Amino acid sequence: MTEPGSDVAALVEEARACTEKLERENAIELYRRAVQIQPSDPALLAEFGEAALQAGQVEDAKVALQRSIELSPDGTASRYMYLGQLAEGEKALGWFQQGIQRLRSERAALEGAGAQSAAAYLVPEEIDVPRGSKDDLRREWLAATNALAAGLCAEAEIYLTDACDEDDAEMKCEALATEALLVTASVPRTA
Repeated sequence: MTEPGSDVAALVEEARACTEKLERENAIELYRRAVQIQPSDPALLAEFGEAALQAGQVEDAKVALQRSIELSPDGTASRYMYLGQLAEGEKALGWFQQGIQRLRSERAALEGAGAQSAAAYLVPEEIDVPRGSKDDLRREWLAATNALAAGLCAEAEIYLTDACDEDDAEMKCEALATEALLVTASVPRTA
């Protein structure tokens, strides 16, 4: 017989509910209990890391996100981007570059699935669409495109601050900003 509170799915569901209600400390405790039960679940560690970051528990967030990456390097790009925000200088650049590479791949895969071709004809967000439908793919493509542009800008910012003394910092910053503009050029504009 399992002891009360040992069901990971129930703990995570409750933690998410606490997060929605901005009860971050309760959410963190529930995530901790879930991680104690399943310490090698990269998705759980990533979710815990994000919640810890939102709660201002930076060291816990770093540990959880890094462990998630160790267990599953090919997982979500957001883990790399969070770690890039938490690091400085060369470490930040390394995390951002890895995250950006994953975002590029994600966006390219969505384009290969035809998500971009009809992006101008998106169904409004408030209308529920089936998972895997063209409209769902278009929304995922737009989210990936926006995340990639934001990531490129975040890396460019490092060249304006921590890495500004590098010989080619200005050129790298300009190249990243230009790529961000080009990436978003294909995003439909709304009135």
